[in-house]
Amino acid sequence: MEFSLAKIVKAIIANLWIIMLSAFLLGGIGFAYSRFYIPPTYTSSMKMMVTSEEAITNYTEITAMRRMVNTYIEMLNSRDFYQEVKKECDLEYSATQLQSMVSFTPKEDSEAFTAKVVANTPEECYKIINCIDALATEYVANKYNKLYITTVESPNVPYRSSRTPRNTALAFLIGLFFSSVVIIIIHELDTRIKSEKDLTSRYDYPILGIVPSFNSKSKSQNAKRQIVTATTEVKSDEKKD
Repeated sequence: MEFSLAKIVKAIIANLWIIMLSAFLLGGIGFAYSRFYIPPTYTSSMKMMVTSEEAITNYTEITAMRRMVNTYIEMLNSRDFYQEVKKECDLEYSATQLQSMVSFTPKEDSEAFTAKVVANTPEECYKIINCIDALATEYVANKYNKLYITTVESPNVPYRSSRTPRNTALAFLIGLFFSSVVIIIIHELDTRIKSEKDLTSRYDYPILGIVPSFNSKSKSQNAKRQIVTATTEVKSDEKKD
């Protein structure tokens, strides 16, 4: 089986409406699933920074503080810290659940990092982020007293996070891809002879004649002209002999 890029492109163009219909159909399913089935989530974040009680002007000390950011993030992202958050703020979530709801992201070339909470309701989201804000500084200070962390940007009001656009676009692209693959496979597995070119490309035999088609007037006339041409060529060859 030989793969021809031109034939594949031709098959895709010929069945473009099927491909687009499949893509829009799957995209619609993705939109409906995300919009009406997946529960909404709410996000709140705040910015914190590693700092020191003493003024630091030495570049080496500043670099050391930046390296400590990841260490402090690991301390705050521990089960022990979330157990304390759960206990102090009377949360119904387990430490493991809180760990999956909270994320810390360091800022590149900076002593700052961002804490983000994602929850199912804005009330829960805001409560958890404020608990972390209240307990993080003291928790880190008890573990490591040379440096400490401070909040430089207070928790924002939780906003609704929607995955509908992303899921819709992803479903659309999946429908576009798989429908194209199916069209290509069907086209390549189709061994029917549809034209003179298909015959000559697959078999090394000369064509002696063309059988006319009487499905329509135009096709019949075209076929008759092809037969006459073939007959004329044969007669001319006989005269030469």
